Amino acid sequence: MVEQEHPKVLDALEIIDSALSLPGFSPKNASDIANELKISQTHLDRLMIQETGLTLYQQIEARRFQKAQDALIANESSLKVIAYDLGFSSPSHFISWFKQRQGITPLQYRKRKE
Repeated sequence: MVEQEHPKVLDALEIIDSALSLPGFSPKNASDIANELKISQTHLDRLMIQETGLTLYQQIEARRFQKAQDALIANESSLKVIAYDLGFSSPSHFISWFKQRQGITPLQYRKRKE
């Protein structure tokens, strides 16, 4: 039987998923999520680690990375549009962030998945 996640964790994950599509959202907003849930970021991190194995920041980054991969595979938007949609200040920042995590550039990733 699968244990149910803590309600604050579920709420935080919902906030992350909906906020990822907002302009200017970044992992720096982790404290804003905790504030919205009326809980300290430290306590929310403890709950997140207990339930998901990742801190709030790591969860944001993981979901952001998954969204980047999905957008690249869909092959519908330019790198510039994807970068800004994911809250990056510039396409070059997005490219270096993606390459650091994947080992290849977003364009190389997109071409590999075609």
